[in-house]
Amino acid sequence: MESFNKNPRFIGMSFPEIKKPDTLEKRYTGKLSNNALSLMIGLLQMDPAERLTGEQALRHKYFDGIRDPETEAEISGLIPPV
Repeated sequence: MESFNKNPRFIGMSFPEIKKPDTLEKRYTGKLSNNALSLMIGLLQMDPAERLTGEQALRHKYFDGIRDPETEAEISGLIPPV
């Protein structure tokens, strides 16, 4: 925040004060499928240690219906990549 306040491009700008932030669940339940919401929550974790890795994201249930079995086998190491 200190760096933001010292930056000449942002002099006079401020962030709005949020008293009670919305959660992703509150905002998107009923608008997204449970799998889509779960993926989004996993990708948007603030703590990098808790965030999904690229491989974990690709293996998420959200993508179950669109995976190509041959590509999945390559990813799993069953078939060496070309």
